[in-house]
Amino acid sequence: MAGHGRARSRAQGSLIGGCRLRRGTMAALVVMVFAGCGGCGGASAPSTPGPMSGPWYCSFIRCEDGGIVTPGPRCSPATCNGCCDVNGLCQRGNTDVACGQGQACTNCASFAGRCIFNGCVVLDEPAPCSAANCGGCCTAEGFCNPGTASTSCGPRGTICTACAPGFGCERQQCVRQCGASNCSGCCDGNAVCVQGLSDSACGRGGDACQRCEPWTTCRSSGRCVERPTCSTCTDGQCCLNGSCVGTAAELCATTGVPNAACRVCPAPAACGGGTERGFCVNAGTRPLGAPCLWDGECAAGAGTGRPTCLIGPGWPNGYCSDACTTAACAAPDLCWNVQSQNVCLKGCSTPGTSCGDAGTVCDLMGDSTSSACLPRCTPATAAFQCASARCSPDGRCCGASGNTCCATSSPCTGAAADGGVAACLPNGRCS
Repeated sequence: MAGHGRARSRAQGSLIGGCRLRRGTMAALVVMVFAGCGGCGGASAPSTPGPMSGPWYCSFIRCEDGGIVTPGPRCSPATCNGCCDVNGLCQRGNTDVACGQGQACTNCASFAGRCIFNGCVVLDEPAPCSAANCGGCCTAEGFCNPGTASTSCGPRGTICTACAPGFGCERQQCVRQCGASNCSGCCDGNAVCVQGLSDSACGRGGDACQRCEPWTTCRSSGRCVERPTCSTCTDGQCCLNGSCVGTAAELCATTGVPNAACRVCPAPAACGGGTERGFCVNAGTRPLGAPCLWDGECAAGAGTGRPTCLIGPGWPNGYCSDACTTAACAAPDLCWNVQSQNVCLKGCSTPGTSCGDAGTVCDLMGDSTSSACLPRCTPATAAFQCASARCSPDGRCCGASGNTCCATSSPCTGAAADGGVAACLPNGRCS
């Protein structure tokens, strides 16, 4: 038998004393350590007590003896703290594909389960991605993304999109990126291309916009340069880049003094012409001749489009008007100088009749040929409104053509003279 065993060893090269080792790391280790032990079951080989027959190392590895399998210790609850797989090998039992303890391993993944504490658990399906549970955008796979990346952009609960070339994700929206390639003006703080010609946003060629200092202005080159000054502008004009210009609805003097710098009013705002003269205001809805408290209550008229609220001693309730030139007011409205400014007044045809507003009356103007709706005068306001400082009972000033009052300190005559006995009072009325 010994010779026969040696012959088999030389022929097959994998037998030790007639025992063929299974391929593997342990088998190689046993060959290296015990190759000189004298064969299986020899007098010099250590033996393992018990009913097991064969080499002692067959208690730790599986081997074959003469073609007969002599198994080592099989996986069981006694020998494995985890679970036993289909090959009889002990697994830890804490993975989804091999889960269990003291039993055969279970593949939790086969029924969408997870291995938790060595047991398969089927978790509840998560709610689908939507606006109710996602502040960003939802991917095609149903995952929630922040929605702020150019490759995955979108607001609450929407489908994520990849921004096109030249666009970036800003505030969860794809917006065109501002730069020299797509902006001839300048890029503001929000990466939006603007014209680049205003003092608050000046620049060219896609550069970042800059705000010009108060003593500078933005030129067409997109550069802030020192602001030209004026020395000959009169009241009603303002200085624009070194030239005196007349103020208009969109061009406003910052103050009412000569040589004041112009302010450009962005639409729909217009330059005020009354108490807000020199300031940009949004026009209101009150028509010409209506009472008002400030320019912003008055509608932009047919003059220059500058809403103007006249307020003063002779205009106690305010009067909606519009800055004008002599030919700017549409008939029958009149362009008249009031409180040192030319304004449109609401025209009328019959002196003494009431106008649309109860606080005004149709009265002749100083040229004795034109009529306009004017505030009704009272004894308290007559000194400011009337050249004669007197008012007739209908609220018109005494002394105007067709509206003569009695002569002061003279007896009254006529139908309203109270028999011609009573004297004419200082207010132009018979006592």
